[in-house]
Order: sequence, then C-alpha cells, then structure tokens
Amino acid sequence: MIKGILYFLLSFLCLNSLAFTIQSKVEDESFLENPHYDTNNELADHLLKLQKNYSNLIDVRSIGSSLDGNDLIVARIYKDVKRPRSILVPMFKYIANMHGDETIGRQLLIYLAEYLVKNYGVVQEVTKLVDTTDIYLMPSMNPDGFAKSREGSCESMQNYYGRYNAEGIDLNRDFPDRFDRQLIQKLYHTKRQPETLAVMDWVKSNPFVLSANLHGGAVVASYPYDNTINHHDCCEDSPTPDDSVFRYLARTYARNHPVMKDGNDCNETFPNGITNGAYWYDLSGGMQDFNYVFTNCFEITLELSCCKYPSRNELPIEWHKNKKSLLEYMKLVHMGMKGLVKDVDGYPIREAEIFVQGMEEKPVRTTERGEYWRMLTPGTYYVRAVAFGFVPSRYMEVVINESEPVIVNFTLTPSDDVEGKSRAKRKTVKVGADEFGFIFKTDFKYHNYVDLEKFLKEIHETYPKLTRLYSIGKSVENRDLWVLEISTQPGIHRAMIPEFKYIANMHGNEAVGRELLILLIKYLCENYGPNKRITDLIDNTRIHIMPSMNPDGYEKSSVGDEGGVIGRNNAHNVDLNRNFPDQYGSNIYNKIQEPEVLAVMNWSIANQFVLSANLHGGALVANFPFDDSAKDFRPFSDPKTEFNPTEENDIFKYLASTYATAHRTMYQGKPCPSFIQETFENGITNGAEWYPVTGGMQDWSYVHGGTLELTLEVGCYKFPKPEELSKYWMDNREALIKFIEQIHIGVKGFVKSSIGTPIKHAAISVNNIQHVSYTGIDGDYYRLLLPGKYNLTCSAKGYEPQTIEIIVPETGNHSVIYNFHMMRNDPQHWSSAYDFRILENILHTKYHTNREIEVIFRELENKHPLIAQFEDDGNEEFYNSLKVTDSIGETEETKVHIMILSSVFESSPLGREIMVNLARHIITSYTTKEPLMIELLKNIVIHFVVVNTNFNRVYEQFNANESICDPHLSEELSDKLLNAESDVTKNKFIKLFEKDEISLALTFTAGDDSNVQILKDREPVYAQFAKDTQSSHLGAQNQLCPSNSMRLNENESFRKVTNLLYRMFSLPLYSINLSCCKMPPENEIADVWRENIERILKFVNLGRKGVRGFVKDEQGSPIRNARVKVVGSEREYKVSKNLGFFHVLVPKGTCQLQFFSDNFTTKMININYEDGILDLKNITLQMDSVNNKNKKYNVSGYVVDENGTPIKKAEIGIKGNWRKQVFTNDVGQFEMENINDENPILTVNAQGFKKSEKLVKMNLVGTTKNIIFKLSQSDEDMGFKNLLFIFFICTLILLTVVCITCCAINGCNMPCNCCNEENSRHLTENYKFSLLTRKTKKDVLFPDEIYGDDSEEEEELFNPVSLKEPIKRYKDNFSEDDLSEEDDLVVLPSRSQ
Repeated sequence: MIKGILYFLLSFLCLNSLAFTIQSKVEDESFLENPHYDTNNELADHLLKLQKNYSNLIDVRSIGSSLDGNDLIVARIYKDVKRPRSILVPMFKYIANMHGDETIGRQLLIYLAEYLVKNYGVVQEVTKLVDTTDIYLMPSMNPDGFAKSREGSCESMQNYYGRYNAEGIDLNRDFPDRFDRQLIQKLYHTKRQPETLAVMDWVKSNPFVLSANLHGGAVVASYPYDNTINHHDCCEDSPTPDDSVFRYLARTYARNHPVMKDGNDCNETFPNGITNGAYWYDLSGGMQDFNYVFTNCFEITLELSCCKYPSRNELPIEWHKNKKSLLEYMKLVHMGMKGLVKDVDGYPIREAEIFVQGMEEKPVRTTERGEYWRMLTPGTYYVRAVAFGFVPSRYMEVVINESEPVIVNFTLTPSDDVEGKSRAKRKTVKVGADEFGFIFKTDFKYHNYVDLEKFLKEIHETYPKLTRLYSIGKSVENRDLWVLEISTQPGIHRAMIPEFKYIANMHGNEAVGRELLILLIKYLCENYGPNKRITDLIDNTRIHIMPSMNPDGYEKSSVGDEGGVIGRNNAHNVDLNRNFPDQYGSNIYNKIQEPEVLAVMNWSIANQFVLSANLHGGALVANFPFDDSAKDFRPFSDPKTEFNPTEENDIFKYLASTYATAHRTMYQGKPCPSFIQETFENGITNGAEWYPVTGGMQDWSYVHGGTLELTLEVGCYKFPKPEELSKYWMDNREALIKFIEQIHIGVKGFVKSSIGTPIKHAAISVNNIQHVSYTGIDGDYYRLLLPGKYNLTCSAKGYEPQTIEIIVPETGNHSVIYNFHMMRNDPQHWSSAYDFRILENILHTKYHTNREIEVIFRELENKHPLIAQFEDDGNEEFYNSLKVTDSIGETEETKVHIMILSSVFESSPLGREIMVNLARHIITSYTTKEPLMIELLKNIVIHFVVVNTNFNRVYEQFNANESICDPHLSEELSDKLLNAESDVTKNKFIKLFEKDEISLALTFTAGDDSNVQILKDREPVYAQFAKDTQSSHLGAQNQLCPSNSMRLNENESFRKVTNLLYRMFSLPLYSINLSCCKMPPENEIADVWRENIERILKFVNLGRKGVRGFVKDEQGSPIRNARVKVVGSEREYKVSKNLGFFHVLVPKGTCQLQFFSDNFTTKMININYEDGILDLKNITLQMDSVNNKNKKYNVSGYVVDENGTPIKKAEIGIKGNWRKQVFTNDVGQFEMENINDENPILTVNAQGFKKSEKLVKMNLVGTTKNIIFKLSQSDEDMGFKNLLFIFFICTLILLTVVCITCCAINGCNMPCNCCNEENSRHLTENYKFSLLTRKTKKDVLFPDEIYGDDSEEEEELFNPVSLKEPIKRYKDNFSEDDLSEEDDLVVLPSRSQ
C-alpha cells in the first residue's frame, strides 16, 4: 500500500516537472509585439542589441556602404559565431529590400534573426539549423531607398522614388549579365553602384551555396534565368542547366506558404506559385542570375506580398505566412552532395571543378580548403573532379536522397603531361640548391643600370605570378627607381599580410648592398616552392626590394673604391642620406628634397610598411635610430657624440642584434682596416652615438613613415672586386632572410566598427609610447613587440577609444592576433561624457571673428565674475585675453600662472577656436563643482591669449577656398618676434609675458606632425613633460601629415621662437600639434577638439604637480630675490616678489633642488617626488658672513615737500662721505649705487628747504627701495626771489581784474587776448601722486626708518591727468604698516596727454 502511494506521488511529480519543462520552452515570438518598421539607425541598434545578448550566436557586420553612407549590414548566425566556419558547413544567405520601397522582406529578416537566436536550444528545428548552417541575413541592400519610401504605399511612387538607390539606379538591373559583351572587362571595369559592388565582392569572396532575394509587389517564387538572348518581354522560358533543382527550390518555398502555393494572388496566376523569371518578364542585370552564372551559389527571387510597403499592422500576419517557408527553404542548403578535393599528399586543391554528367555547363569550384557543395535533387548522378596539373578523376556514381547530403571526396594525382611553369616547378624540387642556395646557375657580378633593368624584367617575366616590377619615380638624370615586389598576389595589399622593404645603393659608390638585393631577389623567387622556409615567408609577407636608390651616382662610381666619395652623391651632388626632413630641424642639406628622396617619401607613405632596412657599405655594423639629436642643429655645438635612443630602443636593439648575430662576422664587432679604432659591441650601434647624421632616411622612416628601419653597413669596402661578391652574399644571406622574418613578431589584427566596417587610419599605441602605428585601408594593423605584457590602445576619429592588455608569448614566431571592434562615438554622448555637454564646442562650429571672441570672453566674465576676468588693457586690436582662476581679485602670489596662447602663426586660426573651447570647458568644469578643477583653479591662474592680428586676411583666403588647408601670410607673428627691428605687435607680445610671472606656457601648432620636444638637449626635464603631454586616449596621435618647405620653415621658426622665450624669460614654451591643416573645414573643428582635449588638459594639470614652499631668512623674513633650480636643469625659478613663494616642476623619482640668493649660502635639498603637490613649507637660508664683508648696497627713493610735491635737483649724500652724492630727477626720484655701509645715514639738501637726514638699514638682498624724504620750508627771511615771486603774483591778479572789467564793459563782444592765452602750456611736467600699499608689515628698528620693498611688482605707476584739471595734491593716506613715522610719500608722476 505504501509502495503504491509512493509510486503515485513520484509519477505525479515527474509529470508536473515534464509539464513545467514543456511550458518553459515555448518558442519566443515576443518580437511581434508592437509591430513597426525599423529605421536604418534602429536596424543597426536592433541587431547589435541581439549581438550583445547572444554574442555566441550572432555577429553583426557591414559589408560596405550605400551611396549616402549607410552601412550595408549583415547578421551572421551560427552555433559558435566567434569561430571560423567548420569544414564543409554550408553557407546560406537571405537578402532583402534591394528595392527600397519593398519592405516586407526587410522586416521579416529582422524577425528571423531574432527568432533564430531566441529559440536556439528551445525549438529543436531551429537548434539543428543553426548548428549545421552558416546563416547570413542582410535585411536591407538599399537603405537609401528605404529612407525615402512611405509606409502604406502599395505601388512605387512617381519616378520610382524610393525603389531606386540614391543615384536613381535600379539595383536589380545593375549586376553583370551573362549576355553582356566583353563580359570579363565589363565585370571589373563598368561603373556600378556601391551597393552592387559590395554585394558582388561579398558573394564572390565567400562560398555561398544557397540564397534567396526577398521582394514585394507580387506573391510568387521566381527562379533563373531572368532573361533570354532575344529579350522578349515575356512568356519565353529560359531554363538553366539546373532547372530541375531551381523548380524544386521554388516549389519548396511556395508550398509552405498558405497564399503563394495557390498561385493566384495579386490578380496574377502562377501555377504552383512559381515561375521562370524570363517567362514572367525579361530582366537583364539581375542578382539571382549573377549568383548562378558567376559563383557557385543558387539563388531564387521571392515576391512576398501584393503591397510593397503595407501598414505595420500587417507585419505579424506576414511573418506567420512566411515563417515556415523561410525555415524550410534554408534547410535545402543541405540538399545534394558535398566533399573535399585533395592531392595524394592530402593537401587541398583550390579551384578544382566538380562536373555532373549531363550538366557540364555548370561546374562548381572548390574553396581554398578544397571544399565543394553541389545542389542536386534526389536521384542518381555521375560526378567527377578536374583540376589543372592533375589527372581528372573517373566518373563516380552518386545517389542523392532527400534526408541528408551525400559526402563524396576526391583524391587527384599530379599529371606528368602538364607543360609550362607548373611542370618546371615540380622538376625544380628534384634539382636541389647549390652551395650558395640558388637553384639555377648564378653569376656574381656587378650590374650597371642597363643590366639591372634587364635582370629585373627577366625575373618578372619568369615569375609573373610571384612578382611585380614597378618604378616609384625618376632620378635626376631620368633613370627609373625600380622596385620588385615579391608576393603570392603581387600588386595587392592583402589584409593581415605585413609589408616589408629593402633599399640599397642610396650612396652610389656603396655597391655591395645593390648586388646583395639582386641576389636576394633571385634567391627568393627560385626557392619559392622548393624551400618551405622561403615559401612560408613569401606566403605571409609582401616584400618590396629596391636595389638602387641612386642609379646616377652608381654610374659615376668605379670598382675598387674602398672608402671614397666619387659617385656617393646624386647627380645634383647631394648626399641623399642627409636630404630627408629631420625631426630636430633643417639645414642646407635637407631644406629642399631631391627627386630620389621625394620618390621614396611618397612611396613609403603610400604603403603600409612595417619593417625596413637600408643597406650601406664602408663599415660592418647594424645601426639603429636615432641618427642625430637636437644639438646637431645648433651652431658651435659640442661635437662629441651622444647616445640618443627612441622610446622603442629595446625592439630596435633586438632587430639590430638579430641581423648582426645572423651575419657570419658582424656580431664580433671587429673594426674595419680603415678604422682600426672603431669597434662595436655585439656588432650594433646607436646612430647618434656612432656619429651624427642629420636628414637621415632611417629616422624619417620611423618618425614620419611609421616604419621601424635599420641602417645596415654590410661590408668594410664600398665597391670591392666582383670576385668577392660571393663571400659578401654568404656573409649576409642568412641575416637578410632572418631580418625579414622579424616582421611577424608582436601583434596584428583588424580595427573595425561594431558592425564590421574596416576603419582605416586608426591609431594603435603601446604603453603610451609616442610612436603609433596606423591601420591600412582594410583596417589591418601591425605592431612589432618583444615578449611581454602591454597595454594596447586603439583610437580613431568618431569612435570611442579602447585599451586592452595583451601578452606576447616568449615562444613562437607568429604575431598575436587581436581585433578591435570600435563603438561609434556620438558627438553629444561624447560631449556629455567628456565636455560637460557644452554643445557650442561640438555643434555648428565655425571660425569666430576677433569681435565674436571678445564677446564670448566678456560673456564668460559676466556670467562667472568670481572666476573669469576679461583683461581689457587696450590691446584688443592685437590680443583678446581672458584670465581664469578661483576668487578673482584676491592675491595670486601663491598661484602658478599658466599662459595658453592660440598660436605664434597667424595663418593658423585653428588654435583660436580650441582656445575658446578650452576656456568654456574649464569654467564649466569649475561651475559644475568638479572637485579636481576647483582644486586646480585654487592653485593656478590661466591666461587665455588669442592672437587677433591678420585674422581677417586669413579668413578671406578661407572664404575663397574652404579646402585651402594652409593659408599663407607673407609675414607671421613668429617672423616679427625673430626680427631685430622694433614692431608694435612684437612689443605687445613681449609685454604679455612681462605682465605676469608666467611659469608655464602652451601654444598650438598645425600642419606639421613633428612634435617639438622643448629644448631636449638642454632641458630633458621639460622635454619629458612635453612628451607626456602628447599622449592621449581620446584621439589619434602623431598624424602622418605631409611635409613641405613651408611647414619645415615654420617648424624651424617655432624652434627659434621657443629658444627666444627661454632666453628672455627662462620659460619653456610647450606646443601641441592639433591637425594636419592649419585651417581645416569648419565642421571638422569639433573633431580636432575631441581628439586633443585630453592632451591639453594634461598640460593644464601640470599646475597641480611639482614642489612648492617659501624661501626665508633666519628671522623668518622672505628672501625676495632667491632662486630655485632643479639640479640637471638650466632653468632658474624666481621666488615671488613679496612672500618668497616658489613652485617648481620636478620629474618623478629622486632629484635635488638648489636654493640660492645673494648674501646667503646655497642650500641643497634631496626630494623623492611621486605626483601631485609636494609642500616643502619653509626653506631657510643662512647669511653668508664671508661674502658679505665686501657687499655693495643700492638705494632708491623720493624727495617731496610737505604737500607731497616732488622736489627736483635735491642733493642726496652720505654723511661722512662727501664724494658720494646724487640728485633727484624731475619727479623727485633718486637712485644711489655701490654704497659700502650697511647702515648709512642719508642726507638731503634742497634750496628753500630744511636739510634732512635719515638712518637707513639696507636690505641685504637687492635694492632698498622707496626711501622717502619729506622736506619742510626753510625758516630764512624771504629773499629776492621770493619778493620777485610776490610781485609777479600781484601783477597777474591786477591784469586779471582789468581783463574781466574790459569784457564786462564791452559785453564780452571784444576778444580778450589775455583770456585766450593757452593756459594749458606749461614749462614743467605736472604730476599726480598715489601710494603703494602692497607691502608686508615689518618691525621698525628705527623710528625714522622705512624699509624699502624690493618687489619688482611695486613699480612706480604713472597715471595720466588732463591739463584741463587743476593740479591736485594728495593727502597722506598711508598706514603705519606702509610708512615710517614721517609719513613719507611715494611719488607717481602723471604726464599730460
């Protein structure tokens, strides 16, 4: 009984569990809720959301773009979509909406994608289909037309608006047709629409087996052919050799469709719901015929609804009508037979043809993996395989059933009857190589230009499928600069196949390298196939070899030249290895590029070279960059060589060591006979450390060309006898091959958008190294790296940057592959994330006039008066200036003053706009209470200075031609600064730096990608800060900007301006290169801002870095002329003028600070700095008692009367020293120098005034200022002069009375000469007086003493006063803190206007 009850309960639970399981696995069609048509943007978002949620099942890519720039999106659905397709898994595709207004298919494919991924693992039918089929869904081939179509339009609009693409072309009439004349030429050369070309490339590059093209406007399944040779309008069948297969395919779809199977919808009749395309109506250039004729793919056309663009409410109904048909049709991809075709060694044979007896007109071809699929209806067939170079297989009987595809593999035997190169190649394998590695006899000899040209042409003719011969330009004497490419697909850049180049003979008399490359070409071509190592190398590398860069020089040189110079230079007598643009400057050797150099530069930039070497002669060493340093461009610089490595010195040393160790003797580092003192450790050297080469090719290739390049000195003799060439070849052969193989170390991959569109010119940076790599046209990138862990950053215009960590393993000779999938960076989203949603910075950007910038700055001041102040000093004609800091108006002495200058080149107004954006950004950051910005502005003052001069002239050029890129001015601001003549613009500029104590300065450049490393040779500390500032994750760095003479000259001018400011103000001027164009189109300003904001803010944030504190004496008083210096740097920081405050930038790590001042001992302090602000509080200096014994002192001040009027020509002397005397000037000022006494008594004598004396305690540092004497009138009786004065005054009063009386009597009608005298004429100047109160309170040691303030900021200020005003005397308003007990005055003269 109990057992029965337990059995019943167990059964009940099992049934409930089963019911729950069944209930929980109901198919998901939730996508039918709220039906609507996805717009183009929604389509991408919809599929990407699926990809995010079902990343293992669906992958969204773009195969190209429409005419209007919309992505042609394809969704791939497969069981493990991240992995490549498994062998023999067939590929299926649906394409819809090629007519933009036929929309049912478009939305059904979106539904189908969602149905397949959501029901995988739930619906068995779906699971099996996705597991066994590589499915591709393309919802819209014509997104442009769809965007123009209108919902509810059952017929095409007038002029087929919406049906056609943006060019007005019917895409289903745009494909190559089987009846086209000269078909092959037309296929590749006819101008076709971008949508058509994208689909053609996609279909031809993938082995699709089955396909359908979804349309609207009828309900029928149509199959090829679509036209006849006679092109009758209708009613003429045009069957393919596979007509039975196509009828079977079409009937399968139709019979599973509840309406189509009847064949009588839309007022048309189609038996069984199918039709031959040509029988319905004749159509040329259709897509289904293209698939069948030109590829292995079988395709039909499905017309799904009578109404082309029905209401959205119809979508669920249409889904249910077509759902079963869509699934059943996809299953047919497994119909027929499939298999592999291999040779007797088991290697796949590509392009083998599978023939079916009776249907020989339509063979199918094998893939690169030897796969094939042949669609066949159930039945018995006879099939064979045929491949060039192999014996055709015999016909095999194959029985096809409906359940599963039949697998038939073929093994083919090589044929001995094959003639031509294929036969020769097989025979070559049996011959073997000689002692030098060559298959055929080789003559070791020199080749002059004619011989070289003949050799290269013969090689190309012998190996036409392996080589390409091309010229990159002409020499001075019109000789071709030949390059031979060696590649399995010559002339084509293949994605993920890196490109390599060798160049030799750039010095014409260095001939060994020229012959080595000729021999290398022969060796590579002959050994492709027989030698697995060489075969693998060529299969995976595109190799370019230029045997002679200087053919003119070679023709002048001669055999036996050991170390001469005849033929070294080109026909213009220019050394080509001194003629390239140099990162450090220009000189007479590289100001103008030679034709050979220009050709190599253009060739290098046009190709995506990854690794390179330049072969020379006369030494035996592998030389790596850099070849020079900044000092090599300074006149009278130290000739001593110095080590100057790149940031990637480790990889360069590795590459150089690889060549040296593979060479038979180079690694020994032994000297050449001509230079017995010259040895190289391990056979390698840094170029600059060996001897400086300015304008060298290897540095240019790295800095500008983006290529890692070495200079290989391959032998001690430049032009040895030909008998020695075989030895040179054997010495270098292995090294030449091994060096090429190094191109495969590191990392490579693709950079694509989230939907698969390749992104070209994306920047790939490693660990913030300034040198970046760029993607090619296919979005592929390559970066050579040694084993280790790296942060790899990808940034591209319009995309969010990505940083990932990669590991390059210790073992293996293949690159790590990592692909970036970049997300679009919406400008407004970016603005919200990085720029506080300041839309003015990214929307409707423009070049603002001077007045508009002034208005912007004044508005910022009005809205934010506590932190922003427009600096209105009357210079608006020259500069607009805005000051930004926390608490405007309060003391700024303990803040760091930073100047941001728009540009020193007026022809580059881009910096003005970036400056305005930066001002908005910083102010908004502060007002939104960003903690870091609040902290920053409490410690710094930013002066935004916009150069206004010549903007109108530049903008006129831009208006005339918006693509001008680089406007031109005959004279720039930089030219004026460097000109010795006085100029008002120059003077105003200099005063900008004199007005405030500027600690840091930044300016913007454009048009040249040469990053100016500030005074690298003199100030490595500041050069490092500049370098750190350049790195950015928000934008592309180191843009590959083309160079020209104007840009090189501007770069040189900028260097000189930098040095000028450093000499004048001890101020390093930093720069950020914003763009390749000095004036890009206005709509690109936002992109420039987005790309550079991070680097700019990095510079501004230097204000919150460094060491700060106060320098004081032992009594705690500020030492106001103290200076601070970082040991190892030339720059001396002055302390502030009142408090002795200092702020010094220091490098990370341990360093030493030096504090010094006149009359004080020097103090050294060791610090360990990490980041942020390191506050040293008070630094106390002790008096230097030894040096103070012979100290000389200076003093200055004023002499005034009791009313504050200056007394001129007063005599100032020193009591007890009658020889020392000076006199006051017209404003009562005096200066006395070289006083021996530390506490002198100054005496003053002035006529009519009492004599005065004052004991002055001299400042130990600097000049004792503002010693003021106030003299009283003398008590003597009036003298003769006083009587004359009284008489003059009385006479003047009498004349005034007479004049007034005369005017009254005559009714003021008569002129009164005495009243018309110009009473504004004065024989002497008039003055106003004001007081300076910015002094710190001091203890007074003597009651009649005032300490002078040595602050340079407390200058005598002259306030102009009009002569129409009466001259006023100012009352004493000094406090005790400012004056001694005698209430002395500071006199400030005011000159009449």
